[in-house]
Formats: sequence, structure tokens, C-alpha cells
Amino acid sequence: MCGEEYKGKGVGDYDHADLPRFQKNITHHFAEGHYELSDKEEGRFSTLRELFEAAPGMYISIDMKDSTDELCEKVNALVKEFKREDLTFWGSMFPAQHALIRELNPNVSTFFSASAVAKVYLCWLCGCLWCWPLSDDAFMTTHMTSRAKARIGRMLERRGRKGCCVNFVINIARGIHLRSKGLFRHL
Repeated sequence: MCGEEYKGKGVGDYDHADLPRFQKNITHHFAEGHYELSDKEEGRFSTLRELFEAAPGMYISIDMKDSTDELCEKVNALVKEFKREDLTFWGSMFPAQHALIRELNPNVSTFFSASAVAKVYLCWLCGCLWCWPLSDDAFMTTHMTSRAKARIGRMLERRGRKGCCVNFVINIARGIHLRSKGLFRHL
């Protein structure tokens, strides 16, 4: 989001004050097109505290990614401080971390982990979703644009046979997802 010169760098590589500004034109990774920063927008990273202060009463989803236990505890403390337990969804694609988040604060809604999403799809495809316990509150899935799919396909082609197999699985999963209106009606 900050430009090609920052490719391969992560937010964790910087102190908050030293983070670079966003570039003026940001290509969406979740939809076709781009976003152009207005002259009024500073193009800086916000802290979670700033986000909670700026958006009282708004639902916010927090993906903990591969965070430390300490960071999960700090996020939980902020959620409690701002009394946002009923306005926050959180989770992680990493099962152990997802379990920790649930344990830290069972009053905060969780979204399904990646493996739980896969299991729900599999049960739905087999016609046995009715017997699968839905352990989380929000079923959110990744939407992959055609541009992102093509980019991942090119990347996987460079990895040879294994990349070809992964690309095949991604295409199958994308096709199932795009034809799963019945699953979402059920949920």
C-alpha cells in the first residue's frame, strides 16, 4: 500500500511513528479497481485505539493473523476498555491462536478459522452440514478477484508441478465458493 520500494516489508518492521505513508493510488486486493486518497487523507496507518475512537458503534473485524499471545491480550484489553465486545468480530486462521482468542474473551464474536471454513464447505457439499457444530459466529470468506487469481496462478506456475496442483485446488475452491448461495442462505 506504500509503494514498490516497501515490497517485502511488514508493518512490524517499523515503529508506528516511522511507518511510511500510503501511496496516493491503492489497488484493491479484495475487489476490482483502486482507491485514490483524497487531499484531506493523510495516508497514514491508524492504531486500533484511533480506529475505536473514530468509529464508536461501528462493527469492526480484527484478523489477528500470526500474532503473539501478548498482542492478542493487548487487543482484548482495548476491546474491553472501549466496551466493544458486542461490536467486534475477531479470529485467526491459525487454530491455536484462534482457540486462545476464544479463551481470552468468550464475549467477543469470532469468525470461522480457515480450517473451520473448509470443514463447513465439505460438510455442505456432502449434505451433512446439519450435523456439524457451528463453533463460531461469523462465516467470512476471502473473495478473490480475477486479477488476484491470475497473479497467484502466475506465481504458482513458477513453482512447477506442486504449484500447478495448488492452483488447481484454488480454482476448485473458488468455483465452489461462487456457487454456494444455498450454503449462505442456510447459515
